[in-house]
Amino acid sequence: MNKRDLGDAFVARVTDGLSRKDVLDGITGGKIASVILTRRCELGMEQGEFAQHMGVSRETVSGWESGEWDFTISELCGICEKLLLVFDVSFTREQDGPA
Repeated sequence: MNKRDLGDAFVARVTDGLSRKDVLDGITGGKIASVILTRRCELGMEQGEFAQHMGVSRETVSGWESGEWDFTISELCGICEKLLLVFDVSFTREQDGPA
């Protein structure tokens, strides 16, 4: 079993009973978009070049970088792999949430 399969299996166990939207709402949007855009620029890649590298359209990369994309875990793992980033998820309790 490769790293991606292990990651997907872990996420399936952790998110059992939750919708994909519920799980990703806390981590998608501006933060992920910012990381993708920043890292792509650090690597000196234009959107079109990165899109070709990822095997997607430039419009898809634009969607990723605008924060308007609902990512799958597999997509995030692939993006991180291509951008030489580590995909790291942490779960913490809200300060005012139930104990």
